[in-house]
Amino acid sequence: MGISFLKKILLILIIPVFSYCQSSNENINLLALRKSENGFAKKTRTLKTTLKDNSFFQEKYRDTNINLEYVLRYHFYTGIEFGAKKNQLISMDGTVFNIKSKTPSKITDEIIDLIGGMFYGQREYKKFERLNLEKK
Repeated sequence: MGISFLKKILLILIIPVFSYCQSSNENINLLALRKSENGFAKKTRTLKTTLKDNSFFQEKYRDTNINLEYVLRYHFYTGIEFGAKKNQLISMDGTVFNIKSKTPSKITDEIIDLIGGMFYGQREYKKFERLNLEKK
């Protein structure tokens, strides 16, 4: 067995390990937990965020027992994509809104305000608001 043969074997063994490490560092995307029945072809919204992983959205929403990602994904039909170049909300009709906020709680508040100002989003906002008022 020559050295070049051993190098080839080593490469064959190392490349898959390296590829696995690379893929495990890819950003986690969280799909929306519900789909809207609003008539749009796209039934969910997408938040693209510069934040790197979902742990940032695990903090509780205001004075509730639900975390930020659940509020967005369930109540506002919004999936979350991490590691984007900038923070943006892509609505169900494809409109892109740039998000100015940087922290998870502020991003969530800004998105809720944006959605609350949308035609179909108004109903989601009012339903969410009523739900939170009932829990207090």
